[in-house]
Amino acid sequence: MAKRRVLLASIIAALFAIQSVSSFAANLAPTYLLPSSNAVSLKVLATAGDRFAGTVIKGIPDGMGAHINGHQMTVLSVFEHSTSSPFVKTGESNSKPWGASITQFNFSPRLKAFTQADNDFIKSINFWNYSQGKWVTDPTGSGPANSPAGTFGWGINRFCSANLAPAGTFLYKDGSSTLGYEGALFFSGEEAGDASRAFAFEMDGTGYQFPRMGMASWENLVTNPKPGKNTVVLGNEDGSATNSHLHMYVGTKTSTGNAFEKAGLNNGKLYVLNVPAAPTDNVFRTSIGKNKTTPATFKEVNWNQTVSDFDKSVTEAGTEFARIEDGEWDPNNPNVFYFLTTESNKDPIATAPNPATPSVSRDGGALWRLTFKDAQNPLLGAELEMLLNGGENV
Repeated sequence: MAKRRVLLASIIAALFAIQSVSSFAANLAPTYLLPSSNAVSLKVLATAGDRFAGTVIKGIPDGMGAHINGHQMTVLSVFEHSTSSPFVKTGESNSKPWGASITQFNFSPRLKAFTQADNDFIKSINFWNYSQGKWVTDPTGSGPANSPAGTFGWGINRFCSANLAPAGTFLYKDGSSTLGYEGALFFSGEEAGDASRAFAFEMDGTGYQFPRMGMASWENLVTNPKPGKNTVVLGNEDGSATNSHLHMYVGTKTSTGNAFEKAGLNNGKLYVLNVPAAPTDNVFRTSIGKNKTTPATFKEVNWNQTVSDFDKSVTEAGTEFARIEDGEWDPNNPNVFYFLTTESNKDPIATAPNPATPSVSRDGGALWRLTFKDAQNPLLGAELEMLLNGGENV
């Protein structure tokens, strides 16, 4: 029941984010979204530029997560700010994180309104030093050898989507022993090229770089909810149409260390999805097609490499998809993971215009379903199916 409440809260929070603008400014703000049915009504709650208890809401919000907090709802939202933006650079720092950020909102179910916002949710980040193999508080010079300039530093470059793993996700009762971390963790990652980092945050704003997830232009990182000793996280890479992959981290919950380590997020191995019958998205479309399952495996890759060597390893080991933009576990079946690709690399079916709008170009991407034999033991294998190929006309 608790997990259902968290899921419901997340859905509601996401809708609130889309429906933008406080009641104070409702008559002044543009209308961004209109219902297509008389049975649907939309209430505007907040938009960039609004103020809550003196805090100005930033622009470019993206991924969100929410959980019940007493009689209130806590909503976390990342903001996709680029460290190359001249405006963002005005906050550049050599002693604290800057750039992309996280805002914590308080929502009152009774008032049906946001009551407070804190743009400084991030209190500290434990960065990973690759050469020293340990956590550091100052990321300067902490990246892998030969890292591109401007990466692996204090600047957080473009948080994209996000996912909140609710309290209890990382806890496991093993006989008389209890393993793991009891709290919730909020995941997001940089979407800024091959040197991008993944992160997880406790609810008090303590952050951890997620080195064993590897490096990629992250969309989101989603923890499997199935109870067990193992911790399984899938990472969606939103790179190019010819260089995006599905990453999978598998670790083991422990009873020692910090919250991140107890959750089993710093002792595991990294894998990439490999479809033996289809090395690329395009081959899958032409040789397998829609609504047909095919075996899927996972090949291990070494996360502790230079940026270029890591990218090469992933490319050689994994099936190439056309921009994996989002994914989520089935709330009714924790062995099933759905994900979207938003391009097709010029597939003729996905790029054919809709007959209803022949002058509008499109690339429909695809909707995929990955079904594990047992998501707690994902190396047992899975099956992949393309549910929609992007050529559907609605």
